Amino acid sequence: MRRFLMSAALVAGMAMPAAAQMAGTYDLIGTSPDGSSYRGTVQLQQTANLRDGTRAWRVTWRIDGEVTVGTAMSVQDAFVVGYISDRQPGVSLIGINRDGEIAGVWITGRENRSGTERWTPR
Repeated sequence: MRRFLMSAALVAGMAMPAAAQMAGTYDLIGTSPDGSSYRGTVQLQQTANLRDGTRAWRVTWRIDGEVTVGTAMSVQDAFVVGYISDRQPGVSLIGINRDGEIAGVWITGRENRSGTERWTPR
């Protein structure tokens, strides 16, 4: 099943400033903890400017006809996303690469290994 969507962990290649975290739709490609791959879209919408440069975001994944919504906080070029998928808590740690792609790792409460995702701006 591909309901494993984004969860917790590390991040790859963070190098762009927080201002580069633009609201919009991204194509995504991911790898689940079992090594299988999946594709879909992600919508990133800024919901608030918090203090000290921290921002709040709404993240909406669409994968295989399923929709998962999460809440994120960003600081500089990284952000953390929390969500619920299949009644399991999940968390992702994401960074923005120099080329504008967003990439990171995720894990859910039922996993003992992480998955990965890469979001490419449309």
